[in-house]
Amino acid sequence: MMYAAGALTLFLLAATSSAKVYFKENFNDKAWEKRWTVPSDWKPKSEIGKWKWTAGEYYGDASDKGIQTSQDARFYGLSTKLDESFTNTGKELVIQFSVKHEQDLDCGGAYIKLLGDMDQTKFGGDTPYQVMFGPDICGPSNRKTHVIFNYPPKNDNLLVKEEVKTETDRLTHLYTLVVKPDNTFEVFIDLESVRKGALDESFDFLLPKTIKDPKVSKPADWVDAKKIADPEDVKPEGYDDIPATIPDPEAKKPEDWDDEEDGEWEAPMIDNPEYKGAWKPKMIPNPAYKGEWVHPEIPNPDY
Repeated sequence: MMYAAGALTLFLLAATSSAKVYFKENFNDKAWEKRWTVPSDWKPKSEIGKWKWTAGEYYGDASDKGIQTSQDARFYGLSTKLDESFTNTGKELVIQFSVKHEQDLDCGGAYIKLLGDMDQTKFGGDTPYQVMFGPDICGPSNRKTHVIFNYPPKNDNLLVKEEVKTETDRLTHLYTLVVKPDNTFEVFIDLESVRKGALDESFDFLLPKTIKDPKVSKPADWVDAKKIADPEDVKPEGYDDIPATIPDPEAKKPEDWDDEEDGEWEAPMIDNPEYKGAWKPKMIPNPAYKGEWVHPEIPNPDY
């Protein structure tokens, strides 16, 4: 079960002023249900799990509550709207929330998405978004913190190139994503930096700096075969006369074998140790080999 504890916060921080909080949710009052919408038209009702308002299995303050998934093997989702739109131009964008898994999780995500206006009753995995951030666990080989940005010029959701670690224990952990105006980003887990870098180096926002020269192709006479059959190698005389199988020389006709009733006895066949397979000439280095052809590249005019 996933337990969203503490606060979920979105704010922008200007270099010369205090942060403006655009969204904050601490789930500490029962009215949270009125602020959030469960997507009733996303999946069949039997497949959508119910959120539970609770302080969790263990806690420091019973009044410090959050929302928790209450059923295994169900789909969970919910959304709410910001009071106003925003831009992070010239400001730091900070997304922060806390998550606690109260059982060993086999497969499930606890990420949040920033997105534009949409039909909240149909909000789901295929709903377009701008930013996706948070831990995702599915089996022992897929354990990471998603950092994904939608990039309209490519019409694609860009995943961070090098996976960001995630926590898999049953404690509460605070996840923070900071996107800075100098086109860098940083991910924190429990206020400790676990990944940072330039956006253009960590995500495939940009087209490649160079491309293969479309005016150049591999020459027709280019030789890229490293080895060739030895033209001086000759198949030994009688090679094709060697059979693949021979009668087992150690086999003996059974004493109770009756040629009249059982027919003429024949020894079972076995692989011939002298048979070497179909003859092939030996391979030698190709004296005409020019190496692997490399397509020349030119500056990408669209970069």
